[in-house]
Amino acid sequence: MKTLRVWLPMWEWDCCGEIIVEGSRQVFQVDYLPSPPGPRYSELARLNVDAVESHHEYGGAHRIEGVVAATHGVEDGRLLPLTRVPWPPRFGEHLPEPTAPIPRYDGYLIDLHLETH
Repeated sequence: MKTLRVWLPMWEWDCCGEIIVEGSRQVFQVDYLPSPPGPRYSELARLNVDAVESHHEYGGAHRIEGVVAATHGVEDGRLLPLTRVPWPPRFGEHLPEPTAPIPRYDGYLIDLHLETH
């Protein structure tokens, strides 16, 4: 089974993301990192990212679907293992006050087991 590591930028998730839980089925629109990645993508390449999720502006050129194997928050270049990507705090929505601080990351890494048809 092939696994891809997808970078989910914080601003994309903040806008219209959903809870992403290990074991859940997900569909992403992605653009693959170029090979070699070059300076623009050097930090993502260091984190072993294969593709970047993008559904705004130009949107991802490729649709991928699979099962989430692992999720990580990324903060200052460090990977922080998570069991899920939490619900995003959307602008203007009335949400109950959190009982604990909601961590803010630079983005998320999603390891996705691709489905083959």
